[in-house]
Amino acid sequence: MQKHTTNNECIGGITATNDVSFRKDGIKHKLVASGIMRYGIEGTNYWNSKDQVVIETNIPASLNPIEKLTALKEYVNSQPLMGSTGSFVPYGKKPKEVVLEYQNQWTDGKEWKILKHKSTRGDGYEWSNVIYAAYQLPSGKVIGLVILYKYFPSTREVVHKEVSEDAGPFHSECPNNILDMLSETDSEYALEWRARCREFNAKPKPKKLEDGDKVRFPNGFGDLSADRVFLVQKRKRTIRFWSRGVLYNLKGWRKCTYEIVG
Repeated sequence: MQKHTTNNECIGGITATNDVSFRKDGIKHKLVASGIMRYGIEGTNYWNSKDQVVIETNIPASLNPIEKLTALKEYVNSQPLMGSTGSFVPYGKKPKEVVLEYQNQWTDGKEWKILKHKSTRGDGYEWSNVIYAAYQLPSGKVIGLVILYKYFPSTREVVHKEVSEDAGPFHSECPNNILDMLSETDSEYALEWRARCREFNAKPKPKKLEDGDKVRFPNGFGDLSADRVFLVQKRKRTIRFWSRGVLYNLKGWRKCTYEIVG
C-alpha cells in the first residue's frame, strides 16, 4: 500500500516547495527541487529512507505535484535497486530461467543449488516476481532463500536480489513443502521468518476473483477509501478494477485484504 504527500521539505541541504513523496513497504521515496539549472531547466534530487543517498535526476522541478509524483514512481520502478544484480537475458530464454541458473553454481568442487522452488507474483513496483527456494550449500545444509526479480524488456536485463532467511526477509509466503526441506537452525531471524511463512500458509485463502465480481478493500487501497466498491475486469491473467467511471490498475492488490461483496 502506498501513501504520498506534497509538502515543503529539505534533503541534501536544499529546500523546495511542492516536493513529493510516497511510502511503500516501509521505505519513503522523495523528490525535491535540486536548485541546479541545466539547459535552463531546474532539475530534481531523489532520496529514499533506506539507502539515504541523494541522486540527481532529469525530472523537471517545474512539473505540477501530480505529474511529479507520477514521474517519481516511474523513476523508482525503472532503477535497479541497490544490493541487486543485473543479468542479461539471451534470446530464447525466460528471465526466470536466467535467475535460477545464476543460483546454481559449481566452483572448485563446491556446489550451490536450488532443490525446490515456488514462484509467486511480487508487488508490481519494485519486484514483479518472488521465488521461494530450498537452497543447498556446499556443506549440505539447506537454507531458505528468497529471490526477488524484475525484468526490463527494453534492455533485456533481469534485476534480481537474493535474501537469505538469516536476514529475515520481508516476503514471507514460502510454502510448507519447501520449509519442511530446510535444515535445523538457531538463527533467530530465520526462525521468525519460517514462523511467519507458516502463519501465512495457515490463513484461509480468499476466493479467486472472476470477471464481474464486486469487491472492496476493507483497509482501503492507497488514497482510495475502504467503502469504495470495484467491479472486476478480468482478461486472461490480468485483473483491473472499475469504480465510478475509472478503470484502475491496482498494482499489488493481491497482497492486500479484499472481500467480495457481490
